[in-house]
Amino acid sequence: MDKDYLKTYVNKLLEIEKEEDKIKALSANLRKEKENVSSYIMDFMTKNHITEKDIIFGDRKIKYTASNSQEGITKGLILMKLTEFFKTKFSEEAASKAEETAQEAVKYIYSSRDRVEKNYLKISKV
Repeated sequence: MDKDYLKTYVNKLLEIEKEEDKIKALSANLRKEKENVSSYIMDFMTKNHITEKDIIFGDRKIKYTASNSQEGITKGLILMKLTEFFKTKFSEEAASKAEETAQEAVKYIYSSRDRVEKNYLKISKV
């Protein structure tokens, strides 16, 4: 592969990157607008006590639903919950070392995770 081919491919990559950025911006704006419109519809349905009913509009059906999710697992959350666990499960002497033991456990968990290397091109503005 010579330098002209490389230049052609770099130009193509940068063109694709610009198009992706435009699409991402458009998508973010649409998502925000959709959230606002959805919020209005949900408020209307709640105020009018029709959350159990479906809205049929053309060939589409809109249903008011709720879902539950759990907070993400972070290093801080693991440390806090392990500290609480050790304090409630063990004797007073062991409980006094709960935070230290929890920190050791978190350090072990994080350091023993498998590592995967991914290769990619990072594009940034100069």
